[in-house]
Amino acid sequence: MIISGYSVLGSSVLSPLETDELKRTEEKLIQTIRELRRTAWNKAHYSLWKKKFMDSGSEIEHEAFLALWLTRFVLPVSSVIVKAIFPIAIHLARGTRIALAPAVLAGIYRDLSLLKEKIVALAQLDHFPDSSALAIALHSPLQLVQIWAWERFLELRPKPNLIQLGEPRFAQWHKTMLRVENVRTVLDSSEESFDWRPYAKTLKNWNFPKFYAEKEMWISVDPDSCEELESFARCLRISELHWSQAVLRHYFPHRVAMQFGLDQDLPGCAAQVNDYGKPISYENLYVPSRLYEADVTTRYLEWWKESILHLQAAKEGVLQRERIFRSSEISSEEEIKNSKESKPFYRCWFLNF
Repeated sequence: MIISGYSVLGSSVLSPLETDELKRTEEKLIQTIRELRRTAWNKAHYSLWKKKFMDSGSEIEHEAFLALWLTRFVLPVSSVIVKAIFPIAIHLARGTRIALAPAVLAGIYRDLSLLKEKIVALAQLDHFPDSSALAIALHSPLQLVQIWAWERFLELRPKPNLIQLGEPRFAQWHKTMLRVENVRTVLDSSEESFDWRPYAKTLKNWNFPKFYAEKEMWISVDPDSCEELESFARCLRISELHWSQAVLRHYFPHRVAMQFGLDQDLPGCAAQVNDYGKPISYENLYVPSRLYEADVTTRYLEWWKESILHLQAAKEGVLQRERIFRSSEISSEEEIKNSKESKPFYRCWFLNF
C-alpha cells in the first residue's frame, strides 16, 4: 500500500547510519551545506543545491538529489536543505525501503494542529493589531488533505478526470477545480452524502487492493504476509508516528472505524500506543467486505445523543446569559462591555464543537 506514492511499509525515517561508509557519505553532504553557507545566500537554498549537484558527476549526486526531493516535497521545513534528512536520503539511495507515509502523515497532523491553535487564538481577539497576527507557516503537503476532502464530500468534489492505464488514482484530480461559495454550509449539510469509503468503490482503470474484496475475510498477518494485507493491518493499529526526533504524533484509527468498513464503537482511551515500526502479528484479523456499509454501535449512538444534549444545553446557556445582559437595568456602556466579554466564550465553544 502507498499513500500518495509513499510506502506504508519499510524502515523508520529515524533509522541510523550504521556503517563507516554511510557516515562518510553523510559527512560529505553536511560539508556541502557548510560551503553553501559561506556564499552570499548564507544558506543551502534549493536553487544553490541543485546548481551544485545537477549533472556534476559527483559520487554523492544521487544522495543529493534525494535530499532535495525529500526536503522540498516529502518532509518540507523551509526553502533550505536540512541535514536531518540526509540519513533517509542515504538509505533510499542504497535501495533500503523507508516507510515515508507515516512520517508524511505526522507532518500533516502537526500542521493541522498548528492551524487549529491559530484559529482558536484568533477567535478570541476582537481586532487584529496588524497582519502579522494572521501569519502562520505550514510546510506539510496539505494538498493531500484537499484530495481527502474531495474524495469524501461529494458537494465539494470537482468533476474528476478519467484515469488512464498505469496512472495513479490521484490523477483523476489533476488540474481540477470547483468554486464553492460557502464551504461551511456544505460541511454542515453533508451528513447523508459523506462517503466513508471512497476507495471501496469501482473506478475505471483502477484495481482494488486485496483488502477490498467482495467477501469478508479472516486472515493471519505477520512480516512474511502479503504486503497489501500487512499494510492494511498497520493502518488499523494505534501507533506513534515520527516526522523527526522532535515531532511525534499519535495515530488513532479506532476513532474513525467506519473509514475502514468497521462499525464505530466508543473510541475510549488507548491502553497501549505502539511504535509504528514494531513488527506486526495477528492470528485472526477481520477484513470487512468492500460492499459492507458500516454504521455505529448502540452505545456509541447513545453516547452521541447525550453529547449533543450537553452541547445544546451549553449553547442555550450562552444565549440565556446574553438575554439576561440585555434585559438588565444597566448603562449602555456596561451593556457593550458585557456583550464583548461573552463573544469569545461563544466562539471558542463553536470551534471546539
